[in-house]
Amino acid sequence: MVVIAVGRGGFIIGAGVVLKAPKPSVKVIGVEPVGSPALHASPGDRRSGFSSADYDDRSDDGVQAHRRCIVRTVADRVDEVVLVSDVEIQDAAQWLWFECGLAADLGDTATIAALATGTVSVEKGQTVVAPVCGVGLPA
Repeated sequence: MVVIAVGRGGFIIGAGVVLKAPKPSVKVIGVEPVGSPALHASPGDRRSGFSSADYDDRSDDGVQAHRRCIVRTVADRVDEVVLVSDVEIQDAAQWLWFECGLAADLGDTATIAALATGTVSVEKGQTVVAPVCGVGLPA
């Protein structure tokens, strides 16, 4: 299983393509903050996977067209999107700093928050990857 912060969608889509092509059984889970649930709030049941069937294709709004494109692309590559709170993200960032010495991008610490809180459950013996990007500290 790979747990990835959604962000603007590029990394999770790319990871889904690269990981699922050779091994379709790899589970790809996206994580978003509760206050910014772009994919989680999209049409379809996020707990059981993505569906873009409810999207109105008649919309010519550029932002909506871009969002539809991302949802459709993610639909084939991401199994689930879960939400975590800002407090959970902050706690994960502090844990990474104090326990691992990693100053991480807050967006990426959402993955650690989802694992630490049990929002994403892990089975015993399951291999889990949660990419986290560090940030530069001011000099």
